[in-house]
Amino acid sequence: MIWGVFLALLAVLALLGRTRLGVRGEYTPRSAGLWLRVGGLRWQLYPRKERTKKRTAEPAAKPAKAKGEEKGTAALSPELLFRLARRLLPVALEGAGQLRRRLQVDALRLEILVGAPDPSETAERYGQVSVLLGSVWQPAVEALHIQDGRVRVLADFTRTAPALYGSASLSLTAGQLLWLGLRYGPKCLKILLEVRKQEKAAGTRQRKAA
Repeated sequence: MIWGVFLALLAVLALLGRTRLGVRGEYTPRSAGLWLRVGGLRWQLYPRKERTKKRTAEPAAKPAKAKGEEKGTAALSPELLFRLARRLLPVALEGAGQLRRRLQVDALRLEILVGAPDPSETAERYGQVSVLLGSVWQPAVEALHIQDGRVRVLADFTRTAPALYGSASLSLTAGQLLWLGLRYGPKCLKILLEVRKQEKAAGTRQRKAA
């Protein structure tokens, strides 16, 4: 019985770990949107749907408290922020590289409209964009892990300037996201605690010297 529950729990965890988490963005001549994806479910992030709320009497505004008056709050000094950014930068760059290797472009749809003030210039630019796209598309597919990508280049002689429209869906698995959090989260927390400790020690020395 216990082994059955344990195996079932492992199966559920494995299934959850393979669930894909991601975002989808879309930009067209008539609309733009951003959605959050968890497995087969989606939530619209932008534009946010307006909710009708009942109007209630607004409470009287409380007087603003002076800076640092609230108990337990302390402003971060510029020196602390600089040291923190300097310590976190290598970790952030390493994490960004790991994220790029695991992030997958599930679908990419692009439409490039080539236009210029002069029709002959439009035709010339159309040829240039087509050649450039043909040379960089396959390396981009491999570097960005594009699973399903399509790009169209159109010459629009009614336009005086180029335009780019399309949609993209990016995702990674919950297990990959958890791995990134477990690997880099403790490092960032350790750096934050060390820098805060150094800041407090420096403040104590200054007060004793005064």
